[in-house]
Amino acid sequence: MGLPGDVVTTTVTGTAVRADGSAAVGAVVAFSMPLWLTDTTSHAAIIPRVFTATADSSGAWSATVIATDQAQISPLNWAYTFTVNDAGVMSDPVTVQVPSSPDPTTFDALVPTGVVVGSPNLYVPLAQKGAPGGVPTLGGDGKVPSSQLPASSGGTAVSSVTAGDATIHIGGTATDPTVAVASNAGLLKTQMASAVQSSLSLADTSLQLAPADPAALAYSCHTCNVDPLLTPQAATIAEQWFMRILVRAGRQINTVKTIVRVAGTLSTSGLNGFALYSDDFSTLLWNSVSDDTMWTVAGEVSKTVTGALAGLTSRTPAVDTFFRVGISAGRGYSVAPNFPFANGSGSSVVTDAGNYRCRYRAAAYSSWPASITPASDLAGVSGFVPPVLIG
Repeated sequence: MGLPGDVVTTTVTGTAVRADGSAAVGAVVAFSMPLWLTDTTSHAAIIPRVFTATADSSGAWSATVIATDQAQISPLNWAYTFTVNDAGVMSDPVTVQVPSSPDPTTFDALVPTGVVVGSPNLYVPLAQKGAPGGVPTLGGDGKVPSSQLPASSGGTAVSSVTAGDATIHIGGTATDPTVAVASNAGLLKTQMASAVQSSLSLADTSLQLAPADPAALAYSCHTCNVDPLLTPQAATIAEQWFMRILVRAGRQINTVKTIVRVAGTLSTSGLNGFALYSDDFSTLLWNSVSDDTMWTVAGEVSKTVTGALAGLTSRTPAVDTFFRVGISAGRGYSVAPNFPFANGSGSSVVTDAGNYRCRYRAAAYSSWPASITPASDLAGVSGFVPPVLIG
């Protein structure tokens, strides 16, 4: 289902380049909605989304996003969090608003704001207009008046800034010299596109749902399979369990984590740790070194994911990607560790159209296999689902 018909979108174009001036081919730009929106005309709630676009061979990108200044959308004048992921290197986030006009627009027209999401103070007090520490105003010619550009100590005032030729005019001399401004420095250079690229359709820019797992933030993670805060049941694990989990585009995999409700008592060695498989179990992407003591302490238990994942070029998926996360608590415990779990037998909360979010190995592995055939190696579970988190 698409957006309500009264919702206005704006196409934003730009070009991503690296500090050396080369095109950031394949870089993923993301406009992240930080909050739910309410459409007072169609009486619809718009779920937070991430609007993404990928830079082409020249670094150009185009993304169609919801305009932030629509009177029928509440709250009014909200803002996106904008980031760039260049082969796993994330830019610092900036906060930008996207007006409904002009459409299309360029990224350089989206001035970063200091908007605090949910704050009612989305205005500039009159006392700050044209005042020190405030904001400048524009004259009838669309320029900042020279009276608001005072001279610095020992120097002269800037008389005008010319947008067309990227020069700054310094007043106070008979010849009115000019100083050229470099236009290609920095991580991002934006420019006016001649047309929106036909190859980037609405499907390409993908109006994606933002992670619907806010409880993960309490554990310094960005995604989880079930909410750890809402899993009051507990049971032991004495073999390998595999959970299905979705990692959103642009979210880097740095940590795999779960919760131990009651610590185990170590007896003999076994396979203890985490593993990360492709969604079809055909490829072991990563596993932690077996650690017999990791389940002997209650609370959060995590392992750091380092390096590239086997078979993947980056630990940051370019598109929304499902993974299978394995938890192994070997049978070498006189008292098996106790894990929280969600018991939703027969509920769609823990199943995906017959594709179980949770499977287990009845006969324990002694080491993580390179691949797994679920139909013969694993049993499906529709009720018992331990929480796993990725951050």
